[in-house]
Amino acid sequence: MEFQLRLLKLSFALQGLLQPGRTILRAVKLFSQPRKYPYKDWEQAALMVAKRGKLASGLSYLHYQVPNPQKRVLALHGWEGRATHFYNIADFLSANAVEVIALEAVAHGETPGIISHPLFFKKALLEAQAELGEFDFVLGHSMGAGAMVMALNDGLSVKKAVFISGPATFTEVMWRFCESINLPKKLFSRFGQKVSELSAITEAVVDIEHLVSNLSTTGLIIHDQTDLLIPFSDGVRVAKKWKTAEFFTTDGLGHQRVLRDPAVLHKIQDFLITN
Repeated sequence: MEFQLRLLKLSFALQGLLQPGRTILRAVKLFSQPRKYPYKDWEQAALMVAKRGKLASGLSYLHYQVPNPQKRVLALHGWEGRATHFYNIADFLSANAVEVIALEAVAHGETPGIISHPLFFKKALLEAQAELGEFDFVLGHSMGAGAMVMALNDGLSVKKAVFISGPATFTEVMWRFCESINLPKKLFSRFGQKVSELSAITEAVVDIEHLVSNLSTTGLIIHDQTDLLIPFSDGVRVAKKWKTAEFFTTDGLGHQRVLRDPAVLHKIQDFLITN
């Protein structure tokens, strides 16, 4: 894997000098087309207990049902994630009669599509509310967390929201991606323009750090100090602006394991079921 990454970086650096136009298009494709991976062993349990559903638009979701549910959670995964990633959270909440409906954004999980971006993620949340009814809580991880904030600013109505490993702004996510593939810096702005043309995204629309300052929703922000995909500093910035949110930090879990850690599960449970 490390050798493949080195080759990728070298190819972008060289091609960027020789064929900048084609390099930008290649980078945009890599940035906007999520990869799909085989289900891991621990995800099989989720596929066995959850009921697969589909919205009118074709969006797939997993319904983690409980007998006589008292509360409902709407959850959305991150980039290249899927609904099975919320199995541990759903299983933990089920003891308190809380059911979870976990969406799968365009081109993720069992939802069809090739290209995806934050506006598609936001739209998924709003479509779910319109079609499946009101939810008590919303929970987002990574890109799903950022999209959750966008949706809350655009009509998603819940009592509480859980923001896990989310970015301060998707614009910086884009620049970090450019750096990660070694795209020449002189091509960054052209890359950003192409992404904007593809997705109709403007910087203001995806400035999560600013959008949370408009929220009155009670929030819980969770971020690990060793997160290598979305820096811990992003969580700190969001926490400073979201006045009605609590900041819960972890150490050593990274970007993904935070969804399965017992201490995190207890914190989410306590936050959601406490008035």
